Amino acid sequence: MNSQPVAGATPSLPSGYRGCRVLVVDDNVDSAQSMGMLLELEGFTVDLAYDGDQALSRAAMFQPNAVLLDIGLPGLNGYQVAQQLRERSTSAGGMPILLVAVSGYGRDTDRQTSRLAGFNVHLTKPADPVEVLRVLDRHCAESSAYYPAGRRRGD
Repeated sequence: MNSQPVAGATPSLPSGYRGCRVLVVDDNVDSAQSMGMLLELEGFTVDLAYDGDQALSRAAMFQPNAVLLDIGLPGLNGYQVAQQLRERSTSAGGMPILLVAVSGYGRDTDRQTSRLAGFNVHLTKPADPVEVLRVLDRHCAESSAYYPAGRRRGD
């Protein structure tokens, strides 16, 4: 596998960001795995889920700093998953989880609905890898300052 950074992307994450946990949720297995590989190459710790119910159970165990979440999922849709993750995140205290909609739904009404569901950012598929990394870099920098190395939310 070629481990070159994405053209135009920020360089690999500084060591303070390493271990920033990202859950990638998409019912398109190839899409989820491709995004996961990109993020791992950039220094993120990644877990994958392929439907809404699996996303909630993986998030409970993995305790991600950020979730890249498709909206059109089987079972619980991405809006429902986002609402539940947001409720869990804010009730647990500490820095809120970053919820990023990565969806083929890109109309203004879709963006408004994602905001109301608790998403912080709405990216339309195919998501620009540089933009994904920029959004995650910023949040993980804040997370690493908030959570000292080796600590996780809930510790």
